[in-house]
Amino acid sequence: MLKQRLPRFLALLGTTAVTASLIGVAVVGTGAYFTDSNGGEITGNLATVAVTTSGGTGTDSLDFVWGNMLPGVDSVASVHVQNTGSVPEDIYLAFKNDNGAWSAINTYGAYGIFTVNDVIYDNLNNQYAWGTASTGTICGGLAPRPAQIKYLPHVIFLGTLGPTASKDFDIKFQWHACMTGGQGGAVFGAHDTTPVIAPAPLKFLAEGALETPVP
Repeated sequence: MLKQRLPRFLALLGTTAVTASLIGVAVVGTGAYFTDSNGGEITGNLATVAVTTSGGTGTDSLDFVWGNMLPGVDSVASVHVQNTGSVPEDIYLAFKNDNGAWSAINTYGAYGIFTVNDVIYDNLNNQYAWGTASTGTICGGLAPRPAQIKYLPHVIFLGTLGPTASKDFDIKFQWHACMTGGQGGAVFGAHDTTPVIAPAPLKFLAEGALETPVP
């Protein structure tokens, strides 16, 4: 009897393993079975990441022309950014360096003061690590240097925006109030009498990236 039952027992195990993936399985004593199943589909659409910007005073939407710049006076560019994608996005301000202008800005030391999104970068010297202690004075000893190196970063985080949300932020620059020449505005495209940097516009992008990667 054992030899007769063993093949039947193994056959039943085989049937159970094959039909286990079905929704319902019923097995009766003779080895016959009944099944029921329901079908479905899995579809998906990729998320979209998109950013629109506005606010420029030049030919393009984010071109700014700063004229009549004076030491101690902010020149301001106001930028409007909107998330026009379908998911939350982290928004960044990214400075391009294809013409060397971003690097040139960071040679001004304490003579240049940048403010982006209310954060001040007032010791523009990327030859030293961020936070390096700074000593001495500027403008012939008339003003102390900022305490630390705080160069203008290549990429600056501006915030996280949900779909359709928008944000306004300012980009500001000023020459130190005690500056008297020799380090003029050449990097922005305007000559002074003794420019030390060839004229070149400072280029930037407003970019969005997924806040949380979509599986």
